[in-house]
Amino acid sequence: MAHVFLTLAASIFIWLSPTLGAAPNINYKATIVGLELFPDIEQSSKKMSQILNPDTDFVLTSEGVLRDILKEDIYQIYAYLQSYGFYDAKIFPEIEITSEQEYKIILHVEAGERYSINRIDVLVNGKDFSIDPELLSTKKDTPIIHELILNDKNKIALFLKQSGYAFVETLDELVEINHDALFGNITYSFKAGAKGTFGTSAINGLSTVSKDYIQKFIQWKTGDIYSIEHTNKTEQLLLDTGLFDSVLITPIATSNPHEFNIEIKLTESKHNHIQFNVYGNIALSNNESNRYEIGAIPKYKHDNVVGANEVFEITAILSNIVQDVNVSLKKPHLGLFNTTGRIFFSGERRTYEAYSRLGIDGGLGLDYKFTPQVSVDLSSVYEKYSLERKTDLQKNSYDFFGFPLTFRIDTREDKIFSRSGLQLDVSWTPYIGSQYSMQHFLVKGNVYLPIIKEYFILAGWGMWHCLSGVSFDNSPIDKRVYLGGSQNLRGYSTDAIGKADPLKKDPTKLIPRGGLSALAFGLEPRFALYHPLWAAVFCDVGQISESENIFKEIHSASRLYWDVGFSLFYFTGFGPLRLDIAYPITDNIPNEKKEFKFYISFGQAF
Repeated sequence: MAHVFLTLAASIFIWLSPTLGAAPNINYKATIVGLELFPDIEQSSKKMSQILNPDTDFVLTSEGVLRDILKEDIYQIYAYLQSYGFYDAKIFPEIEITSEQEYKIILHVEAGERYSINRIDVLVNGKDFSIDPELLSTKKDTPIIHELILNDKNKIALFLKQSGYAFVETLDELVEINHDALFGNITYSFKAGAKGTFGTSAINGLSTVSKDYIQKFIQWKTGDIYSIEHTNKTEQLLLDTGLFDSVLITPIATSNPHEFNIEIKLTESKHNHIQFNVYGNIALSNNESNRYEIGAIPKYKHDNVVGANEVFEITAILSNIVQDVNVSLKKPHLGLFNTTGRIFFSGERRTYEAYSRLGIDGGLGLDYKFTPQVSVDLSSVYEKYSLERKTDLQKNSYDFFGFPLTFRIDTREDKIFSRSGLQLDVSWTPYIGSQYSMQHFLVKGNVYLPIIKEYFILAGWGMWHCLSGVSFDNSPIDKRVYLGGSQNLRGYSTDAIGKADPLKKDPTKLIPRGGLSALAFGLEPRFALYHPLWAAVFCDVGQISESENIFKEIHSASRLYWDVGFSLFYFTGFGPLRLDIAYPITDNIPNEKKEFKFYISFGQAF
């Protein structure tokens, strides 16, 4: 009755108010008072109101429009207050015209007492059903909030589907209000049929994938208590294989009301994939070695070679610097469910200003995923290659057995332009060669903190790199550690940090020697400009050493190489096109002039 009375009272007030006159395009100011103790409810009331919402550019053209809109707003706000337990709320509108012919509208709210929950009942098939109160958000003696009631109704339905009830129909909840005692009783009702177990499973829709392979993903056994949690997880696991466009698992009633057969309906996706990507990295500085690399990456993949998700890939990298062909065969769920085995082989030719490399490698590997974001990789690889150093034209041949072990965490959702998450790689690779042995260590991490979601990201990176067990002079030049360039210290030319040797054919040109260890960090605040543009400022710092212990080289900040710069990202259909402008802060740069560096590339620097 209170609801009807308020509506009529508000209407009569508006109709009879002597201050209302006809005026085109009415100017007005509207406020609501009485909800100061409940700021969240006050803000929500303003947002749902057409007159009170500060974000709407609402125009009142006549007194009639004002009357209709105000009636609608009172209805909406009153219903909203009821949904938060204020069943005795009253709303009184006040309207007056100021001397500037502006309508001043005030909605006075008397919220009254807030009703609480007295009792919660759950009925399944018309009978009382016991449920753990901790499962519910609504509890005895807490305020009646309809949003929480609806959430709890869904929670109970899900609980039933996880507890053996395959067919659950949710009926309307009942909220009985006692205005004298200021409380409400809540009754949830469900029609659920009989409780039962998993029966037989039928797999339909396969054309090339083996049924035996599908069985590995099924999360239940015949006779287990039915649970939608098992069917949902099975659906997701099958979709994650990449073999199917759709997966639908449904229970089917049988003559036995306590047993449900299961239909797994699958739609296979295409298994042959051809990709062709291009990439580029251009340094606009005059003294930059290998000033640009532009190339293409054609790729062929078949992800179901013999019916159990075997992945065969051929990938080529073809650029002015690198010519590389990689062939691999991967077998997911090899032995353990989350284990992927692989066989790989590659041949490559690389021509840098410092050296050229021609070689082959191949091996075996295992990748185990603890979670989708955490994995460990163990490989055994044989490398055989020849190097020619451009500083003295000396040629050397190498052959190694390597055993890379990598621990990886990657919580990023977007790998192309990361807006949140963490990426961390920790790797150790012992090498055993015909001439000597050595060990390679690498710790590299990137972090992305969304300070203001979709508008401001604080990004950072860090790296420690070490090659041990071999002297600097005897170390293969391609295994050494390098710093400088578009991927780390952007204020310096590619690999320019550290000592350098003169080029044999042109002694005036210096070629970086690299080092055995390095330490570097960077910080990059990124901020959105106007779609599709983003910008960033950055600072990078690092040092390199020809010894295994980089920390001996770092006695103070003056012994480090610093740079600062600015980045601009333009988002294309292929990913972000990036322009970096960087300047070295360090005064003593042995191998080059102190000048601005410019880079154009695709993707993010880290």
